[in-house]
Amino acid sequence: MKQLDLLLQHLGSGYRVYTPEQFSDLFSTLRHPQYINEHRSILIIERVRFFSALFAVLMPLWLIIDYLIFPLEMFDSVVIIRAVSTTFFIYQAWPRKITSSLSSCRITLGFFLLNLPVTFLSIVYFLGGHGLEGNSLTLIHLYALLPYMSVFGIGIFPLTVYEALTFSIPLSIISIGGWIIFDTATLIELFPSIWLLLMLVGLALFSATIQLQYMISMVSRTSFDPLTGALSRRSGTDLLIREFQMALMHNDNFAIALIDLDNMESVIAKHDYSAYEHVLLEASRMLQGGLRHNDRLVRWG
Repeated sequence: MKQLDLLLQHLGSGYRVYTPEQFSDLFSTLRHPQYINEHRSILIIERVRFFSALFAVLMPLWLIIDYLIFPLEMFDSVVIIRAVSTTFFIYQAWPRKITSSLSSCRITLGFFLLNLPVTFLSIVYFLGGHGLEGNSLTLIHLYALLPYMSVFGIGIFPLTVYEALTFSIPLSIISIGGWIIFDTATLIELFPSIWLLLMLVGLALFSATIQLQYMISMVSRTSFDPLTGALSRRSGTDLLIREFQMALMHNDNFAIALIDLDNMESVIAKHDYSAYEHVLLEASRMLQGGLRHNDRLVRWG
Protein backbone atom coordinates (compact mmCIF):
# COMPACT_ATOMS: atom_id res chain seq x y z
CA MET A 1 0.00 0.00 0.00
CA LYS A 2 2.86 2.36 0.79
CA GLN A 3 4.43 1.66 -2.61
CA LEU A 4 1.08 2.37 -4.28
CA ASP A 5 0.79 5.70 -2.49
CA LEU A 6 4.32 6.61 -3.59
CA LEU A 7 3.48 5.69 -7.19
CA LEU A 8 0.32 7.80 -7.15
CA GLN A 9 2.24 10.72 -5.70
CA HIS A 10 4.86 10.42 -8.45
CA LEU A 11 2.30 10.17 -11.25
CA GLY A 12 0.23 12.97 -9.81
CA SER A 13 3.02 15.46 -9.25
CA GLY A 14 2.39 17.05 -12.64
CA TYR A 15 -1.29 17.36 -11.77
CA ARG A 16 -0.54 18.65 -8.26
CA VAL A 17 -2.35 15.54 -7.04
CA TYR A 18 -0.63 13.77 -4.17
CA THR A 19 -3.22 11.54 -2.48
CA PRO A 20 -5.69 8.83 -3.60
CA GLU A 21 -8.54 11.09 -2.46
CA GLN A 22 -7.37 13.84 -4.83
CA PHE A 23 -7.19 11.30 -7.65
CA SER A 24 -10.76 10.24 -6.98
CA ASP A 25 -11.85 13.88 -7.23
CA LEU A 26 -10.69 13.85 -10.87
CA PHE A 27 -12.96 10.91 -11.69
CA SER A 28 -16.17 11.75 -9.85
CA THR A 29 -17.93 14.64 -8.13
CA LEU A 30 -19.06 12.54 -5.15
CA ARG A 31 -16.47 14.09 -2.82
CA HIS A 32 -16.62 17.61 -4.26
CA PRO A 33 -17.89 20.18 -1.74
CA GLN A 34 -20.80 22.40 -2.69
CA TYR A 35 -18.71 25.53 -3.18
CA ILE A 36 -16.54 23.69 -5.76
CA ASN A 37 -19.61 22.53 -7.69
CA GLU A 38 -21.10 26.02 -7.67
CA HIS A 39 -17.90 27.67 -8.82
CA ARG A 40 -17.39 25.07 -11.56
CA SER A 41 -20.97 25.42 -12.78
CA ILE A 42 -20.62 29.19 -13.11
CA LEU A 43 -17.28 28.83 -14.90
CA ILE A 44 -18.65 26.29 -17.40
CA ILE A 45 -21.74 28.39 -18.15
CA GLU A 46 -19.60 31.49 -18.72
CA ARG A 47 -17.39 29.61 -21.18
CA VAL A 48 -20.41 28.14 -22.96
CA ARG A 49 -21.80 31.65 -23.40
CA PHE A 50 -18.51 33.01 -24.71
CA PHE A 51 -18.03 30.29 -27.33
CA SER A 52 -21.72 30.34 -28.23
CA ALA A 53 -21.41 34.06 -28.96
CA LEU A 54 -18.30 33.36 -31.05
CA PHE A 55 -20.02 30.65 -33.10
CA ALA A 56 -23.15 32.80 -33.44
CA VAL A 57 -20.97 35.21 -35.41
CA LEU A 58 -18.89 32.67 -37.34
CA MET A 59 -21.76 30.44 -38.49
CA PRO A 60 -23.51 33.11 -40.62
CA LEU A 61 -20.17 34.35 -41.98
CA TRP A 62 -19.42 30.88 -43.34
CA LEU A 63 -22.51 31.21 -45.55
CA ILE A 64 -20.43 33.39 -47.86
CA ILE A 65 -18.21 30.39 -48.65
CA ASP A 66 -21.26 28.12 -48.97
CA TYR A 67 -22.83 30.55 -51.44
CA LEU A 68 -19.70 30.68 -53.59
CA ILE A 69 -19.20 26.90 -53.74
CA PHE A 70 -22.52 25.07 -53.41
CA PRO A 71 -25.01 25.03 -56.29
CA LEU A 72 -27.92 27.41 -55.72
CA GLU A 73 -30.46 24.57 -55.48
CA MET A 74 -28.55 23.24 -52.45
CA PHE A 75 -27.80 26.59 -50.87
CA ASP A 76 -31.33 27.01 -49.45
CA SER A 77 -30.96 23.87 -47.32
CA VAL A 78 -27.59 25.06 -46.02
CA VAL A 79 -29.08 28.43 -45.07
CA ILE A 80 -31.88 26.79 -43.08
CA ILE A 81 -29.47 24.46 -41.25
CA ARG A 82 -27.08 27.27 -40.40
CA ALA A 83 -29.95 29.54 -39.33
CA VAL A 84 -31.21 26.93 -36.87
CA SER A 85 -27.70 26.32 -35.52
CA THR A 86 -27.00 30.06 -35.21
CA THR A 87 -30.31 30.66 -33.43
CA PHE A 88 -29.44 28.02 -30.88
CA PHE A 89 -26.00 29.55 -30.31
CA ILE A 90 -27.61 32.97 -29.83
CA TYR A 91 -30.02 31.47 -27.31
CA GLN A 92 -27.16 29.96 -25.32
CA ALA A 93 -25.12 33.17 -25.46
CA TRP A 94 -28.03 35.39 -24.43
CA PRO A 95 -27.28 37.05 -21.07
CA ARG A 96 -29.45 35.89 -18.18
CA LYS A 97 -29.04 34.85 -14.59
CA ILE A 98 -26.43 32.13 -14.19
CA THR A 99 -27.59 29.11 -12.22
CA SER A 100 -25.14 27.32 -9.95
CA SER A 101 -26.92 23.99 -10.39
CA LEU A 102 -24.48 21.36 -11.62
CA SER A 103 -27.16 19.28 -13.35
CA SER A 104 -28.47 22.31 -15.25
CA CYS A 105 -24.91 23.20 -16.18
CA ARG A 106 -24.30 19.72 -17.61
CA ILE A 107 -27.45 19.90 -19.74
CA THR A 108 -26.43 23.31 -21.12
CA LEU A 109 -22.94 22.05 -21.94
CA GLY A 110 -24.31 18.91 -23.56
CA PHE A 111 -26.56 20.86 -25.94
CA PHE A 112 -23.69 23.22 -26.76
CA LEU A 113 -21.39 20.33 -27.69
CA LEU A 114 -24.09 18.61 -29.77
CA ASN A 115 -24.78 21.64 -31.94
CA LEU A 116 -21.83 21.26 -34.33
CA PRO A 117 -22.14 17.47 -34.87
CA VAL A 118 -25.89 17.80 -35.47
CA THR A 119 -25.13 20.55 -38.01
CA PHE A 120 -22.73 18.18 -39.76
CA LEU A 121 -25.27 15.33 -39.78
CA SER A 122 -27.99 17.63 -41.13
CA ILE A 123 -25.83 18.85 -44.00
CA VAL A 124 -24.78 15.28 -44.81
CA TYR A 125 -28.43 14.17 -44.78
CA PHE A 126 -29.69 16.94 -47.08
CA LEU A 127 -26.72 17.26 -49.43
CA GLY A 128 -25.00 13.88 -49.34
CA GLY A 129 -27.28 12.36 -51.98
CA HIS A 130 -26.75 15.04 -54.64
CA GLY A 131 -23.61 13.53 -56.14
CA LEU A 132 -21.31 16.34 -55.06
CA GLU A 133 -17.93 16.74 -56.71
CA GLY A 134 -15.09 19.20 -56.97
CA ASN A 135 -15.14 22.14 -54.54
CA SER A 136 -18.56 21.15 -53.18
CA LEU A 137 -17.24 17.75 -52.14
CA THR A 138 -14.17 19.37 -50.57
CA LEU A 139 -16.39 21.71 -48.55
CA ILE A 140 -18.49 18.80 -47.31
CA HIS A 141 -15.28 17.15 -46.11
CA LEU A 142 -14.49 20.35 -44.21
CA TYR A 143 -17.88 20.06 -42.51
CA ALA A 144 -16.73 16.62 -41.34
CA LEU A 145 -14.26 18.46 -39.07
CA LEU A 146 -17.11 19.87 -36.96
CA PRO A 147 -17.40 16.74 -34.78
CA TYR A 148 -13.66 16.93 -34.14
CA MET A 149 -14.12 20.49 -32.89
CA SER A 150 -16.83 19.43 -30.46
CA VAL A 151 -14.80 16.52 -29.08
CA PHE A 152 -11.70 18.67 -28.66
CA GLY A 153 -13.87 21.43 -27.18
CA ILE A 154 -14.51 19.21 -24.16
CA GLY A 155 -10.98 20.04 -23.10
CA ILE A 156 -11.73 23.73 -22.52
CA PHE A 157 -14.07 22.93 -19.62
CA PRO A 158 -13.13 21.74 -16.11
CA LEU A 159 -14.70 18.26 -16.09
CA THR A 160 -14.19 14.98 -14.29
CA VAL A 161 -13.18 11.89 -16.27
CA TYR A 162 -16.71 10.51 -15.90
CA GLU A 163 -18.29 13.72 -17.23
CA ALA A 164 -15.84 14.04 -20.11
CA LEU A 165 -16.46 10.45 -21.20
CA THR A 166 -20.23 10.96 -20.88
CA PHE A 167 -19.98 13.81 -23.39
CA SER A 168 -17.28 12.40 -25.68
CA ILE A 169 -18.76 8.93 -26.26
CA PRO A 170 -22.09 10.15 -27.78
CA LEU A 171 -20.21 12.78 -29.82
CA SER A 172 -17.88 10.09 -31.16
CA ILE A 173 -20.79 7.81 -32.07
CA ILE A 174 -22.55 10.66 -33.89
CA SER A 175 -19.34 11.51 -35.73
CA ILE A 176 -18.67 7.95 -36.87
CA GLY A 177 -22.31 7.55 -37.91
CA GLY A 178 -22.10 10.71 -40.01
CA TRP A 179 -18.94 9.53 -41.75
CA ILE A 180 -20.51 6.17 -42.57
CA ILE A 181 -23.63 7.84 -43.98
CA PHE A 182 -21.65 10.33 -46.04
CA ASP A 183 -18.80 8.15 -47.33
CA THR A 184 -20.71 4.84 -47.25
CA ALA A 185 -17.46 3.48 -45.85
CA THR A 186 -16.83 0.54 -43.55
CA LEU A 187 -15.34 0.83 -40.09
CA ILE A 188 -12.05 -0.58 -41.43
CA GLU A 189 -11.82 2.17 -44.03
CA LEU A 190 -12.63 4.78 -41.39
CA PHE A 191 -9.97 3.45 -38.99
CA PRO A 192 -7.56 6.44 -39.48
CA SER A 193 -10.39 8.90 -38.75
CA ILE A 194 -11.54 6.89 -35.74
CA TRP A 195 -7.95 6.69 -34.45
CA LEU A 196 -7.58 10.48 -34.72
CA LEU A 197 -10.91 10.90 -32.94
CA LEU A 198 -9.76 8.67 -30.08
CA MET A 199 -6.54 10.66 -29.80
CA LEU A 200 -8.58 13.86 -29.51
CA VAL A 201 -10.77 12.25 -26.84
CA GLY A 202 -7.65 11.39 -24.85
CA LEU A 203 -6.27 14.92 -25.18
CA ALA A 204 -9.64 16.38 -24.19
CA LEU A 205 -9.79 14.16 -21.08
CA PHE A 206 -6.28 15.20 -20.12
CA SER A 207 -6.98 18.90 -20.60
CA ALA A 208 -10.37 18.81 -18.83
CA THR A 209 -9.03 17.06 -15.74
CA ILE A 210 -6.00 19.37 -15.54
CA GLN A 211 -8.33 22.35 -15.58
CA LEU A 212 -10.52 20.72 -12.94
CA GLN A 213 -7.62 20.08 -10.57
CA TYR A 214 -6.22 23.57 -11.12
CA MET A 215 -9.62 25.09 -10.38
CA ILE A 216 -10.05 22.97 -7.24
CA SER A 217 -6.62 23.97 -5.94
CA MET A 218 -7.16 27.67 -6.68
CA VAL A 219 -10.65 27.80 -5.19
CA SER A 220 -9.55 25.86 -2.11
CA ARG A 221 -6.56 28.15 -1.67
CA THR A 222 -8.76 31.25 -1.68
CA SER A 223 -11.58 29.66 0.32
CA PHE A 224 -9.55 28.31 3.23
CA ASP A 225 -7.13 29.90 5.63
CA PRO A 226 -3.71 28.33 4.93
CA LEU A 227 -2.71 28.26 8.61
CA THR A 228 -5.77 26.83 10.33
CA GLY A 229 -7.60 25.13 7.47
CA ALA A 230 -10.78 27.00 8.44
CA LEU A 231 -12.87 28.87 5.91
CA SER A 232 -11.58 32.33 5.05
CA ARG A 233 -13.63 35.37 5.93
CA ARG A 234 -14.86 35.89 2.38
CA SER A 235 -15.92 32.30 1.74
CA GLY A 236 -17.32 32.11 5.27
CA THR A 237 -19.47 35.16 4.63
CA ASP A 238 -20.84 33.61 1.44
CA LEU A 239 -21.58 30.39 3.33
CA LEU A 240 -23.34 32.25 6.16
CA ILE A 241 -25.53 34.15 3.72
CA ARG A 242 -26.47 30.98 1.85
CA GLU A 243 -27.16 28.96 5.00
CA PHE A 244 -29.19 31.81 6.50
CA GLN A 245 -31.34 31.98 3.37
CA MET A 246 -31.86 28.22 3.47
CA ALA A 247 -32.91 28.45 7.13
CA LEU A 248 -35.45 31.15 6.24
CA MET A 249 -36.87 29.08 3.41
CA HIS A 250 -37.32 26.01 5.59
CA ASN A 251 -38.23 27.92 8.77
CA ASP A 252 -35.30 26.23 10.48
CA ASN A 253 -32.91 27.26 13.25
CA PHE A 254 -29.66 29.06 12.47
CA ALA A 255 -26.94 29.61 15.08
CA ILE A 256 -23.63 31.48 15.06
CA ALA A 257 -20.98 31.20 17.78
CA LEU A 258 -18.29 33.90 17.97
CA ILE A 259 -15.11 32.76 19.71
CA ASP A 260 -12.39 35.19 20.71
CA LEU A 261 -8.98 34.06 21.97
CA ASP A 262 -7.90 36.16 24.97
CA ASN A 263 -4.48 37.72 25.50
CA MET A 264 -3.23 37.01 21.97
CA GLU A 265 -1.42 40.36 21.85
CA SER A 266 0.52 39.44 24.99
CA VAL A 267 1.55 36.16 23.39
CA ILE A 268 3.09 38.09 20.51
CA ALA A 269 4.73 40.58 22.89
CA LYS A 270 6.26 37.97 25.21
CA HIS A 271 7.25 35.46 22.53
CA ASP A 272 7.01 36.00 18.78
CA TYR A 273 4.57 35.66 15.90
CA SER A 274 5.31 31.96 15.46
CA ALA A 275 4.05 31.35 19.01
CA TYR A 276 0.87 33.25 18.13
CA GLU A 277 0.39 31.04 15.05
CA HIS A 278 0.98 27.92 17.17
CA VAL A 279 -1.69 28.97 19.68
CA LEU A 280 -4.10 29.81 16.88
CA LEU A 281 -3.45 26.48 15.15
CA GLU A 282 -3.98 24.45 18.31
CA ALA A 283 -7.19 26.32 19.08
CA SER A 284 -8.54 25.69 15.58
CA ARG A 285 -7.69 21.99 15.85
CA MET A 286 -9.60 21.74 19.12
CA LEU A 287 -12.60 23.49 17.62
CA GLN A 288 -12.57 21.43 14.44
CA GLY A 289 -12.41 18.26 16.53
CA GLY A 290 -15.76 19.14 18.08
CA LEU A 291 -17.59 20.16 14.90
CA ARG A 292 -20.73 18.32 13.92
CA HIS A 293 -21.55 17.30 10.34
CA ASN A 294 -23.20 20.59 9.37
CA ASP A 295 -20.96 22.87 11.44
CA ARG A 296 -18.42 25.16 9.80
CA LEU A 297 -15.40 26.96 11.24
CA VAL A 298 -14.53 30.40 9.84
CA ARG A 299 -11.43 32.45 10.65
CA TRP A 300 -12.87 35.95 10.91
CA GLY A 301 -9.83 37.91 12.06
